[in-house]
This record gives sequence, structure tokens and C-alpha cells, in this order.
Amino acid sequence: CAASYYATSIEYLIGSVGCVMGIGFGLMYCPAIVIVTMYFEKKRSMATGIAVCGAGVGTVLFAPICQELIKFSWRTAFAVYAVIVLMCSLCGATFRPLKFVAVEDKTEKKKAPKGNEKNGFVEMVHRHSDEENAPLSTTLLSSSQQNIAAKEENGKIERSESLKRDIPGRRSRTISESTGFINVKDVFYTGSLSELPQDEHRRSLASLNISDDKLKSLEEIVINQEKEEKINKTREIWRTVEKMTDISLLANPVFLIYAISNLLTSIAFNSPLVFLPPHATNVGLTSSQTANVISAFGFMNTIGRILVGIISDRKLPCKYGKNTARNRLWIYISSLSICGLLTAGVFFCDSYITLATYSGLFGLMLSSYVCLTSVLLVDLIGIEKLTNAFGLILLFQGIGTIVGPPISGQIADLTGSYDMSFVFCGAALLISGLMLVIVPRIERNRTMNNKLSSVF
Repeated sequence: CAASYYATSIEYLIGSVGCVMGIGFGLMYCPAIVIVTMYFEKKRSMATGIAVCGAGVGTVLFAPICQELIKFSWRTAFAVYAVIVLMCSLCGATFRPLKFVAVEDKTEKKKAPKGNEKNGFVEMVHRHSDEENAPLSTTLLSSSQQNIAAKEENGKIERSESLKRDIPGRRSRTISESTGFINVKDVFYTGSLSELPQDEHRRSLASLNISDDKLKSLEEIVINQEKEEKINKTREIWRTVEKMTDISLLANPVFLIYAISNLLTSIAFNSPLVFLPPHATNVGLTSSQTANVISAFGFMNTIGRILVGIISDRKLPCKYGKNTARNRLWIYISSLSICGLLTAGVFFCDSYITLATYSGLFGLMLSSYVCLTSVLLVDLIGIEKLTNAFGLILLFQGIGTIVGPPISGQIADLTGSYDMSFVFCGAALLISGLMLVIVPRIERNRTMNNKLSSVF
């Protein structure tokens, strides 16, 4: 922003605003969202919804502020914005990294009979879950593991905290996470982890690296952790980048459809906000009315993000609303389709009331796109592939964001009006939503084929 104060040409602004500011805001936004996701698990959807709604609040506040600043000069506007953006560093300074600590198990410890010293084995009793009527299971540990897995008190062998069985409702960090937050498989997941099927069965400390059929000793875990900490950080980052850009996932038809949908959405959803102010001016709105139209988008977008964050993990009170994953998909499809229809009909809006109504509804409907992108990825392909899938989705979104506004601008130049630009954006949004309707059928067919192949 500060460098843009000295701009003398449009090429200069493309470099300072388009490139430098774009990279800077990306480095601000992505870590902020990742930090929020790492601090919350059970209510992650709501927390993320509240966090990202700040963008809507900013749109509400800064649209009229920017309009007033420009009255002084556009250089003044850049200078003030530079100071405001610099203040974001103070907000970043309040963040503190989370420590990877063991998750305490609330279930009571069970005493086992005294170990058999002759055969060198110790019998340990585990409660399978925290339910009252859950069956008890036993595990045999060799005598070489006794000093690690158990301790002797008054002739009794007490189960160690290190070998607790998997208990629903808990989650712990894995060894691989010691290399950084980016390696956490749910780092980009903005939904609640309690909704994930595997999280209902793999949340105890035993999930560090202890499988059901083969228990590792704590000595092995410590050795593995020490080796992991010695990995070169640069190489680790590069491996993560390679993982996020692995295009093999495009062979999955469901993911490919979702990626193309995101590409079309990214092409279309930025341009209406870019062309709405000049379109409003063309139909006779004043500068203050134009600012209020943009503020309507920000206000309703804020409300929408909070609402989507609240309802995305809840069952709806209707016959077909019990499947939360299906609910999220149809909310997403409906929102994009409505956005497309509204945007394609902007040329009917020729007054302050109609443009403000469109802007508000567009902001409300578009909120699901921001909030549900990563959640739907997990619903469609699973949490294990989220990092790879999210990296590719960001690539598609980036391409769409780069080419979308220039295409819309070229259409406006060729037609001499913004009407066809809005029609183009509306059509892209409508197609991006409707093309996802076939996803459930593809999933059903793939599930059926997998069952048939397993039989034969």
C-alpha cells in the first residue's frame, strides 16, 4: 500500500497492488485461518465462520471510508490503508503456538492381575470405550516392555497412560506433526472434527503410532521422534509443497468435477464486486449510495458466514436433513445456483433499492463458498487427502481469480456495457453449482462398483 502512494502508471499499480499486496494478504490470511483451525476441534465450523466473517465486516466499514478518502486523493487512500494493514501485525503478535501435548483420558484406570513372572508376560485389561456395558479386552505384553507399559504398585500392575485404547471423543497429535502444523492432515479442515468417522475411533494417545494388531514400545516412539526432528526443514517444506501439488488426484472424477466447479466460481465471484460500483454510477447512483451498495454485500456476507458455520454440522429438521454431509453439498449447490441467477439478472437492477438488494443477497449466498470449500473436500474424498486436495483447489482458484476479471472487463469493453459481463459471471456461477448435482450419483456408482469388485 505504501509503495502504491508513489505510483505513476497503471503498470506500477499492477506490480504494487496486484503482485506485492496480493502476496502479502495471502501470507496474512492463510496463516490466520490455519491458526484458528488448530485452536478448535469440536466447534471448528463456528470458530472459522466467526473468524472469516471479519472480511465482511471490513467490507461494510471500509467501503464508505474509502469513498471519503478518495475525495482527498487516491494517494491519501493508499497511505491510510498502509497504516491500517500495518496494524494487522499487532493482531498477529497476539497469536501463540500450540504445544503438542498428550490428551488426558478421562476413563478410570483398570487394575489387572499380577504378572506371570515365569512366562515373561503381563496381562493388561483395557476398557474398549467409555460406555458402561462395553466389553473388556486383554493385551499381552512381553516382559521387556513391562518397565515401559506398566508400573507395579502394591503387587498390582496398573495400565500406563501411554497405552490407552482408542476412546471416542478424544484426539491427539501424531509424531509427524512435530515437523510443523502444515503436516497435520486436518489443518485445512474448517469443519468440526467430531463429525469425522475416523475421529470417532482414533482419538486416544495410542493412535500416535500404535496399531491394533501390533503395539510399539515407547522406546521405539521416542527414537522415531528424535529421527523425525533431525529431518531438514527445507526438505520437509518441499515435500509438503509436492504433496499439495500432486496432480494424481485429478484422476478422481468427483474431485475433478469439484475442482472445475471451483475454477468457474473463482472466475465469476470477484468480477461482480469489481463492476458493481461503475454499473451503479452508470444507472445514476451517487458515490455514497454506491458505497452503501457494497456495504450491503459485506453486511450480509458476514451474517451468512456465521450462519453457515453454525448449521453446516447440524442435522436439519426435515425428512432428508439427517445426513449432514448431504446437507452441506446441497446448501453449497443451492447457494452458487442462486448467486448465478441473481448475477445474471443484474441488468434489471436500475435503482438504489434493487442494487442494494442484489448486493446483499449475493453476499449472503456467496458465504457458503468461503466456508464450505474444505469441508466438502473432506466429505467427498476424505481427511487423509485433504492437504493434497486443498493445494490443487487453491491452484484452480488462483487461475480463476487471475483470468476472471480480465475476461469480464474485455466483455464490457466489447459490448460497451457491464450487462453482459454480469450475465457471463452469472452463467459461470450457475454452471459451477449445477454441475455438482451429479456428484452423489457418481459416489453411489463408485460405491456399488467397489462392492461388486470385492465380491468377485
